[in-house]
Amino acid sequence: MRIFLVSGIVAGLGAGFLLGLMQVGFITPIIVEAEVYENQIPATHEERSANNHDPRHHLTEKGGIRRSLFTILGASLLGSAIGIVAAVLMGVIAAQNLKISLRQGLLLGLAGYLAFNIIPGLGVAPAPPGVQGAPFDARQSWWLISSMMAVAGFITWAVAPHIFVDHFNVRLRYAKIFSIIMALSFIATPFIIGAPVVELNFSSEALRQINSQFLIVTFVVNAVFWMILGSLLSLTTAYIGRRHPGGVS
Repeated sequence: MRIFLVSGIVAGLGAGFLLGLMQVGFITPIIVEAEVYENQIPATHEERSANNHDPRHHLTEKGGIRRSLFTILGASLLGSAIGIVAAVLMGVIAAQNLKISLRQGLLLGLAGYLAFNIIPGLGVAPAPPGVQGAPFDARQSWWLISSMMAVAGFITWAVAPHIFVDHFNVRLRYAKIFSIIMALSFIATPFIIGAPVVELNFSSEALRQINSQFLIVTFVVNAVFWMILGSLLSLTTAYIGRRHPGGVS
């Protein structure tokens, strides 16, 4: 299992560092622009253009540089933590006598993207500062519960068929059906309880456009992160496994 933990840390740091760079380059400028609407009286688009406002200027300011460095550091640490968890799941895949390949890594990344971004986003979509919606604590709690239930659903989908077959003598076809039903039940539970949905309140049309841009960029950036993480995890696991064949245990 040590090989998977090492691979998880390496892959997580690499993918997390890339995530931090993407956040600084694509997401932070949108947040900085939205904070103008949160802290000040909104100006019209023409007034903002006349003032040559460019949210990317935060990258060259003293406070902006510090903010960018902390963003990259935080994303790298988050990536390493997620990489370790993903590595444990990769170890479960290897325990099923399945070959660790790039395809397996991409599928693991896709599962993570669905569990932590797409599925929670169906109930509570990410929003930039200045957008009035449900209370932050309520949205954060629901996102955490939804993500954990989605993870439980995917693990059930992957592991439960073998448990049904090996311990309960259930035919594989029925075991897969039962597992899918259980997995969907886990995923659907937070939605049945209900997400803290409140109609978003935009103080201007410009803020509405910023929110749409933030939503798209956030989902794209996280998709790249999860695909890179899954790819690096599978590649580093295979590489370390070839260099140290005895390190799999």
